[in-house]
Amino acid sequence: MAHRVLALCLVVAGWAAGADARLPRADDPDHVTPADQQAMLALVRRAATGGELAFSPDSMPAKLLRATGRPLVVSAHRPGAEPVVAWSARGTLFEQLKAAGAALRATGRLGPLAEVRLKLDLVDRRSPVGPALPLGMGGPPVLGVHGLRVRTPAADRWLPGSEALRRGLASGEAFVRHALGQIEEPPGGLREVRLERFTATSFIEREPGGGGPAVALYRGMPRVGRVSRRRLLAAAEAAGDWLLRVQKPDGSFHYIYDPVRDRMGEGYNVVRHAGVSWSLVQAFEATGRRRFLDGAGRALAWLLKQARTREQMSWLEHGGRRPLGAAALGVMALLAYRKAAATERFDAAIGRLGAFLVFMQRPDGFFHAEYDADQRKGFIPEDHVPLYAAGEALVALVRLARAMPGGGWRQAAAKGADFAAAKRDGWFAERGMEEVYPDAWTMMALDELHALGAARRAHVDYAFFLARLSLEEQVAPSGARWLDHVGAPRAYGEAPRATPAACRCEGLLAAWRLARRMGVATGVYRRAVLRSLRFQLAHQYDAVNSYLLPNPSRALGGFYASYADHRVRIDTVQHNLSSLVGAARMLEAEQGD
Repeated sequence: MAHRVLALCLVVAGWAAGADARLPRADDPDHVTPADQQAMLALVRRAATGGELAFSPDSMPAKLLRATGRPLVVSAHRPGAEPVVAWSARGTLFEQLKAAGAALRATGRLGPLAEVRLKLDLVDRRSPVGPALPLGMGGPPVLGVHGLRVRTPAADRWLPGSEALRRGLASGEAFVRHALGQIEEPPGGLREVRLERFTATSFIEREPGGGGPAVALYRGMPRVGRVSRRRLLAAAEAAGDWLLRVQKPDGSFHYIYDPVRDRMGEGYNVVRHAGVSWSLVQAFEATGRRRFLDGAGRALAWLLKQARTREQMSWLEHGGRRPLGAAALGVMALLAYRKAAATERFDAAIGRLGAFLVFMQRPDGFFHAEYDADQRKGFIPEDHVPLYAAGEALVALVRLARAMPGGGWRQAAAKGADFAAAKRDGWFAERGMEEVYPDAWTMMALDELHALGAARRAHVDYAFFLARLSLEEQVAPSGARWLDHVGAPRAYGEAPRATPAACRCEGLLAAWRLARRMGVATGVYRRAVLRSLRFQLAHQYDAVNSYLLPNPSRALGGFYASYADHRVRIDTVQHNLSSLVGAARMLEAEQGD
């Protein structure tokens, strides 16, 4: 018995020793807690105000008295002004932070500190960048992940990785070109230039003036943690408000906004206008804010001005095009407005647009994507594979069958669903598509057809097949090379984008609803939806992550495309808003179970 007790004690002691070895020491400068981050930022802020500053054990962590041998970079961000950057590489962490804060002040360019948000980059690793380096070295920086150091005999400049994002650069190579453009070429030419890339632990003050806890950054942006229904609804409201801010007096919208340059772009798309009209009704349904329904009314008034009528059908025409998708999304928006506003004043217009959808359906159940008004026939443009139009038309027909029975909507929807389930992928393959595209519109249509009681087993199986493809292409934590790719559809060699992520989320929500209605397991879809939402929300501009922009208030609520493309387009906001509202309903339904 004594031997057993001794053995147990040895095991426990060994485990405890191992645990102690794994736990970071309180003075370990390589382990930075949120409290440490807050203390470091506060120290830099106090140093930037001037005056004497001594180490205080009551308010400063002991690790500040350790020297890391690594540089740190401090940047001060104020809306409408160039960031002010300083760095320090010698002494203890305390001495480095104090020196960097003093260097910021010495520039004379800080402006009122109450308007400034301070950011710290604690350098982790450095490696040279250049063509004549050993294998595995010398590669360009990864956009947003790596900062750059440029040294010449006369200067030493440090550019945090976030600077590439602030400049709207599209690649690491572009960041290198920008960095080299910031220096005066030495007499000996580029041979005398030393270029290094570095990774860093980054964090920023939550509010200008230093209020609130520090915010950890990855690739220059905060990461999203827990997703709640309240957060989803708040994000949906902010997205709706962004759409209202870019709506013109005539009901149309500024199509694209470049927040890096703070300017609106040209161009328009009537299909996406119709989708945005629908999403504003969704924002009203989710939040009860009347301003969204009023904005949808203005958008629909503009849309109906684009209608052209012949006999008993109407299509939407803009910019010389008459796309099927515009009529389909227009029907969805008008039906949603009809219900939300409790009005039937658009019923005649809805019926004529619905007749156009039926007219555009081919004998095999598929749909023409464009309409030739002179020839009075639908067609599919050469060298064009219409990925979305047929699914959009299917959703519109199912909703017509539910809201306004009759008109042949239900039969046309069932016929289109038959084609989708049996022939869609083969038709695409004949036109060069090597992979099956998991179209969210088709998944939504098949789910709603099932809810209507008009779906066959083949329709259900095909919806789950598309859902499985969406699951397989979603980046999971275990397979992610970069943490901020988790939840997005896999993008080979490119920055993953917010619009495809939101579209896949809409499809996965349809699969969740279908599975729940059928009484089968929903967990796999729920988990994928929440992963997608965290990715999507990270792409919505808010009070913190807009720190790089010249006019943060103008971008607030918008969803930018990717970390390589910060432009905000109305359809990106529309799809993200729609998926946020759908996910909020999912969480609400689960609470009622």
